[in-house]
Amino acid sequence: LLDMSELPNVYIQVVPERAGWYPGLDGALVILTKPIRTVVGYVEAQFGGRLIEDPAEVVDLALRFDQIRVKALSEDASRALILNTLEMMRDDPVAQE
Repeated sequence: LLDMSELPNVYIQVVPERAGWYPGLDGALVILTKPIRTVVGYVEAQFGGRLIEDPAEVVDLALRFDQIRVKALSEDASRALILNTLEMMRDDPVAQE
C-alpha cells in the first residue's frame, strides 16, 4: 500500500475504526470514467458485483464515495497509520504467519 500510494494516480485514505459506521461498510464501490467520458459505477457484494450505468444511481454512488472520504484520514495521515501498523506488527508472531 505504501508503494502504491507513491504513484501519481493512486490516492489511499484509511477510515479509522473510531469513525464508527459509514457507507463504505456496506461493501466496496468503484467509480470509473470511461474513455468516452461517461461515468459508471461498480459495487461488490458477497455473491457477486453489479455494474451501475444509470446516471442517477451513479450520482448516488458518488455521494456515498464523498461520505466515505469525509470519514477518512488525509493521505499523509493514512500513510502514517499504515507505517505505524507495520511497525507494530513487525515483532508480532501471529502477523508473521
